[in-house]
Amino acid sequence: MSKWLVELKSGDASVRLSAVEAIGQYSPKSPQVVPALIKAIEDDGARVRGAAIDRLARFGPASRDAVPALIVALNDTEIDVRWKAAEALGAIGPPAKSAVPALVGALEDEVPNVRSRAGEALLKIDPAAAKHAGVE
Repeated sequence: MSKWLVELKSGDASVRLSAVEAIGQYSPKSPQVVPALIKAIEDDGARVRGAAIDRLARFGPASRDAVPALIVALNDTEIDVRWKAAEALGAIGPPAKSAVPALVGALEDEVPNVRSRAGEALLKIDPAAAKHAGVE
């Protein structure tokens, strides 16, 4: 694991991407895994950010500490990062309730896939809020 944590700091985006993919294979119960992936959401490389979010989504509620970073990622310049962030929040479920206002905002995204993933996430996190926002 320590090798991958070091490689997250590489100047080469492909090395950082490989590190994220490797770290994502560990259990989210390992105390370094989720924090490392959260940090990778801030990476300069969109593919690295997206991969980190994918790995966090796979961990579901165990990724609850990533909610603030995922809320920020809903406004990323890259479309794939935005929809993956919405999807990850949905995978976390009710523990991501603090993301409801941001997800309601994402329902106005210019990209249909982002809007649909935000709606799906709302339904998983807070069905009443989703209904109030017009998502069924």
